[in-house]
Amino acid sequence: MSTNPKLIIIIVLLVLATLIFLLLPEAAANKESDSGTTKPSTSKTLQSNS
Repeated sequence: MSTNPKLIIIIVLLVLATLIFLLLPEAAANKESDSGTTKPSTSKTLQSNS
């Protein structure tokens, strides 16, 4: 069985879409916090607890 070029294109588009959706929130969070942490939500919860 030969793989469909259309199937490969669809898979590549799905992977690119997931990467974009995963990277965009991290970039926005880093711009807002300006602390360089990849998880600003955890630091906010720690600060609110203390």
